[in-house]
Amino acid sequence: MTAHISIREVSKTYPPAKRGGSAVEAVRSVSVDVAKGEILGVVGYSGAGKSTLVRLINALEPVSSGSIEIDGVDITSLKSRQQREMR
Repeated sequence: MTAHISIREVSKTYPPAKRGGSAVEAVRSVSVDVAKGEILGVVGYSGAGKSTLVRLINALEPVSSGSIEIDGVDITSLKSRQQREMR
């Protein structure tokens, strides 16, 4: 069974890699809905955040802000075990 996915203002920022460095904003304010049965492609330049976005949707990375709902369940608020069960 396919799921409805709702992504709202999702962002992911990585802290500076070294002292005095700059934070890296990998994904900024992404919002999209994917209906059941719909296929969505994520395209962009190298380093644009495509893989990071997919990792956020799969709950393999925590979001810095925003929410991701799958069939009405906010996966960003679930504990790790619950996220694994949803996968």
